[in-house]
This record gives sequence, structure tokens and C-alpha cells, in this order.
Amino acid sequence: MAILTIRKFQRFAVRRAASLHCPKKRGENGLLVEVSLAGCRLGIAESMNFAIGAIVTLRLDGFDDLKAEVRWSGNGYLGLRFIQALHVADLDRLIRACRTECVKAEPQRAYAT
Repeated sequence: MAILTIRKFQRFAVRRAASLHCPKKRGENGLLVEVSLAGCRLGIAESMNFAIGAIVTLRLDGFDDLKAEVRWSGNGYLGLRFIQALHVADLDRLIRACRTECVKAEPQRAYAT
């Protein structure tokens, strides 16, 4: 039996290194894997270090810091809700940056024998 989940905002799959910081704790590195106007999902090994309801700072290279609230954690992931929702243009820029980074892999080299 399939379960239909209705979401308020469309989610976009991305892939970008990120770090998460909480006052009085050391930062944790993770991987941004999903983003929407209102929040994101972050893969992070030490997800148990962040309490539900904690206010954290999400840092992504090339972008302003984003304040967010931890909404859930489990299976190595954190769900964050941004304190201030993103503007559509900022979300578009973030998605493009995340997806372009994946495409910019090292070019294939041809070797003759």
C-alpha cells in the first residue's frame, strides 16, 4: 500500500558539502541532499548531537549562512526548517550551484596504447 505525502513546498534533490553549527558545540560536516523554499534535508554522521528544536546555522560555500530549526533526525539525516524562508531566486541559485558542482567532474582523459 502506497502512502501519499502532501508537502507544502516542492523539494529538489541536490548534492553539496555543508557544515552545521550550534552554539557551544563544534560544527559538523554533512551533505545537503534536498532543499525547498522552507527547509532542507542534510546527511550528517553525528545527527544525534542536534536536539529537536535546536536553532542551528547552516553554512554552504558561496552562500550566506542560513539559520534553521532542527525538526527531525534519524538514520543519519537531519530535517531543518529555515527561520526565514528562501526567496525563489535564492533557491534557484542554490539548486543551480549544487547541481553544477556535480557536473564539473574532472574531464575524462584519453590514453592511447
